[in-house]
Amino acid sequence: MLDSDRKLAEFLRSLSRYTGLTLRPAVGVVAGFFGGRYLDNLWETGPLLATAGVLAGLALGLVALYREAVKEVKGERDRK
Repeated sequence: MLDSDRKLAEFLRSLSRYTGLTLRPAVGVVAGFFGGRYLDNLWETGPLLATAGVLAGLALGLVALYREAVKEVKGERDRK
């Protein structure tokens, strides 16, 4: 494999990884909102569950982001 092909492959791997990292909290927020809104309509609780769903989705997305960051730091230490 040529050096430029390796660099391109590494770039695309990094792009995929970091795009996924940024999308996790966003997808969690959107899923939490729509899930909470559905339950709000079902149980007639107003915006309470939609708000809780957004906060839960954000929290879960940030936890996933934190875990990935910890894994990256441990990987950096192992490479040294």
